[in-house]
Amino acid sequence: MIVGANIGSTVTAQLLAFNLSAYSLLPIAVGFAMLFASRRPAVRHWGMIVMGLGLVFYGMGVISDAMRPLRSYSPFVDALARMEKALYGIIAGAVEKQ
Repeated sequence: MIVGANIGSTVTAQLLAFNLSAYSLLPIAVGFAMLFASRRPAVRHWGMIVMGLGLVFYGMGVISDAMRPLRSYSPFVDALARMEKALYGIIAGAVEKQ
């Protein structure tokens, strides 16, 4: 299972590196059409898969665009630079702001 998760994460990161979010609206539209225009269950299931993948890549593009201003925000960049040790990153990820 761990190997499968690692492979899936690697493939997803590589697909994001290709900037597929720019083309993500096409699979969303195609999947939507397959889902709602077809009466065959197999086509509807494939439509859900295609639309879901398009939505994942669209969402990743939205998140990437939303994080763009932080690239030049010096307190954020400084905080990331201080987290050279993995333990600091783990603690930062585990802390939940109440």
